[in-house]
Amino acid sequence: MGVKHFSKIWKIKEKIAELEKELKELDNELMKYVYNNLPKDRLITIPEICKELNLNERLAFRAIFNLERRKLVKRVYTKEYDPAQPLSTLRWKKLPVVEEYRIVEGCKRPPDVSWCPARYVTDAMTKHQICLSCPFAIVKKVRKEKWTI
Repeated sequence: MGVKHFSKIWKIKEKIAELEKELKELDNELMKYVYNNLPKDRLITIPEICKELNLNERLAFRAIFNLERRKLVKRVYTKEYDPAQPLSTLRWKKLPVVEEYRIVEGCKRPPDVSWCPARYVTDAMTKHQICLSCPFAIVKKVRKEKWTI
């Protein structure tokens, strides 16, 4: 085995890595397309998804299972569910994308504690980050739902 052999192997490995990266990007695009076009007010089966979005069944399965893994859709077992044909009779429900963030609403620092590191900072974002880590801060959690990714 010479150097040429190892360089060929290295090039093949690089090409495989590029293709895997491209496949991952395509999977994400497919997942976004399916999620954004799912109805949020009704349950839907995989064959219905294929018909409505004009997708191959295999691509629809792949997208739905990726969405389920990310907790963006949920399996719903209805009366029509047939254990003999689980993939075509199982219904799916679209779940919202939830964004949670924290906001500092005020400070409940007692009067005997005079030193506050946020007092000496002029940048608002830095001050906010300091206040979030402060034990005296009054923090409110905000939860926002959206139906597209």
